Amino acid sequence: MTQTLTFRTNNLLDALQRVETLVKQAGNYQLSEQLEQAKQTYTAMLQFFLRGMNDPQADRLRSELLVKAYEIGDRANRLIRLQSEKKDHYAVVCSTLQRLSAQDFHEKLAQLGRDIDHYRHSEDERESIAAYQLDKLGEQHEQLRGQLFEQTWTSDLWTAAESEEMRAIMADNDVETNDKALLVSAVYLSVLETFDRRKLLFLFDQTDDDPHIAQRAVVSVAILLRHYDARLSAFPDIAARMSLASEDQHFCDSLYRALLRLQYSKLTDTVTAKMRNDIIPSILESGKFRKTKFGIKEIDDFMTQNGENPEWHHTDADDKAAAKINEMTELQMEGADVYMSTFAQMKYNDFFRKISNWFAPFDPQSPVVRQLTAQMSDETGRILATLARISPFCDSDKYSFILMLQRIGAMGQSALSDNITSGLSNEELTEMLSRPDGDVSSEADICRFYVFDLYRFHKLYSFSAQITNPFDANLPAFSPLLTKAFAPLLSSENTDNLKNAAEFFMRKGFYQEATDLIAQLQPQEREEDASLWQQWGFCQQKMGQLEQAFETFTTAYRLNPNSPWTLRHLASTAFALQHYDEAEAFYDILLADDGDNLKFIARKTECLIQSERYDEAVKLLYKTTFLDEQAVKPRLVLANCLMLTKQNEKAIELCRQVLSEEPDNADAQFQLAAALLADGQNEQAYPFFRQAYLTAQEKGAEEVKLLRKKFIALAKTLKKVGVSVTATEQMFDAIRLDAKP
Repeated sequence: MTQTLTFRTNNLLDALQRVETLVKQAGNYQLSEQLEQAKQTYTAMLQFFLRGMNDPQADRLRSELLVKAYEIGDRANRLIRLQSEKKDHYAVVCSTLQRLSAQDFHEKLAQLGRDIDHYRHSEDERESIAAYQLDKLGEQHEQLRGQLFEQTWTSDLWTAAESEEMRAIMADNDVETNDKALLVSAVYLSVLETFDRRKLLFLFDQTDDDPHIAQRAVVSVAILLRHYDARLSAFPDIAARMSLASEDQHFCDSLYRALLRLQYSKLTDTVTAKMRNDIIPSILESGKFRKTKFGIKEIDDFMTQNGENPEWHHTDADDKAAAKINEMTELQMEGADVYMSTFAQMKYNDFFRKISNWFAPFDPQSPVVRQLTAQMSDETGRILATLARISPFCDSDKYSFILMLQRIGAMGQSALSDNITSGLSNEELTEMLSRPDGDVSSEADICRFYVFDLYRFHKLYSFSAQITNPFDANLPAFSPLLTKAFAPLLSSENTDNLKNAAEFFMRKGFYQEATDLIAQLQPQEREEDASLWQQWGFCQQKMGQLEQAFETFTTAYRLNPNSPWTLRHLASTAFALQHYDEAEAFYDILLADDGDNLKFIARKTECLIQSERYDEAVKLLYKTTFLDEQAVKPRLVLANCLMLTKQNEKAIELCRQVLSEEPDNADAQFQLAAALLADGQNEQAYPFFRQAYLTAQEKGAEEVKLLRKKFIALAKTLKKVGVSVTATEQMFDAIRLDAKP
């Protein structure tokens, strides 16, 4: 991949000297001349300066020379790549292309657009002739726009004339929208390879176009501004364009949305692992579903047709599967990439060896789709093509779905079509066939699916290692705070977007980024900002900044003392800081409104135990066991407190009661042994301790170490009731030596 050129400082001489090294390596005479001219101009400027002559244009000229240094350096870098990296796919494509001028591309695309439109809507041609012509034109169209994509991707820095011709293509109504969208992607990829201010400004100009074009442009701008943030201070025209664009609230909303979608994509591997290792296996384990050649099939209908009651087959696995389906649905609704694992293995088809196909908008009239449907009956072809079109997949996955249909053959296609349409009335089938594209009716959906397409390309493309990956986990977050070029997004007009972004980062576990955004909002000590203080404290708590979190929660509580949520977090933070008296006071406030809340009672009990107020803890624990007679843990805690208040007989009786209900409860066995040891019944305690040791041995050395730590803690506890540490140590040695008398 092309090395990104960045001058660490704005020192012009340093920049020119670094560029000189690149130019010598590139061995290009034209670049050498341009660099020499820049050096001479700067030398003249320095001579004027030394003579004390004040040049009012000095700053402007210096900025222009810095930009020139970048341009020469970028061109030199590109030439070095083309000359020295013969195995680089970028270099191979660039060297094998038969290049056309931008004007030629424009004329050919426009003519093809007119011809295709004619045969699609002509009533004068026979259907067979129209189909033949459309197939022929479609192949020409596919080849031409693929060539345009590759030529744009590997192009040198645009001249002013090339930039204007590309804008003319975008403005021509005879050029299809899909071609324009694909061109935007090619420009994005080209700028990612080699910075080009004209191309970047071109992308800015497409952000208010048709949504399918504009959203691609906005996502591209978001990625590229972050990627080149370190050098953009040298390009005032880019800063001016960003400033102008930020005055359009629609652009700001779109750019914020793109940033959040791009950041969410960083969790794709986590979502994919969850789908592969948890959700899908749980669904397949259910008796309500079966894996077929074509995917997952419900079998309720099958059983009903045979006179069976599906409830006869209902299992706990069915409930688990239903829960996992709901979980997958919730992930999908919030925008998670739940289909990455499904389609990842389908990206190694020859179709995806052509780079432009990774970015191609899905088109039911494209050659690959027409080729598939031509092999089927009209009905089957229409149904499956419609299924691909309305499916909740990104464009890349829709093409993968079509390629999968080709592999399963005619029988599989017919079976899948029958499964889809079974149970549908004619009216429902007609409604399905006329339904608009699935899940891409809004700008938010278009943005989301395009990010999915980009993620797949950068993750799965055969030559992805040779292309800069903007989704690299080591790169900064897509936060408006972490890219200087996004500074206009931080204006007061974008307060709502900032809040939404902070909440998003918080929900997805990016706590430091969320904290920084909340701080940027500068929450004031007023009631309407209480929720911001809550969120701020929550992030600090999650990052382990407990002292700061406690102070922040205290502010939130002062602003809104009627929030149980704030009280709960104040109490838990105080407990974590070992401020047990304060934590108890907060739980008392919560219990004043909800006196039988078992969680609050349990938390207050923990505070009392940590403060060694065991008598008070016993009273609360009796209340807990009364409110929930079946709960085991509170009874064992009560037994421990009874032991600590030297009520050993009651502790022993309570433990035996638990063991009568759950004979294999290891915690109950250990607590009973502790109470017996506290009561001086060493021999009776021995078998319970011995069983704990044998169980730990079976599980391995780590469990034995944990048991050892448990005995050390027990020694400290029993010391409070007069049992020596030596006695506990001797018990541990006895069970290891199996020293039963």
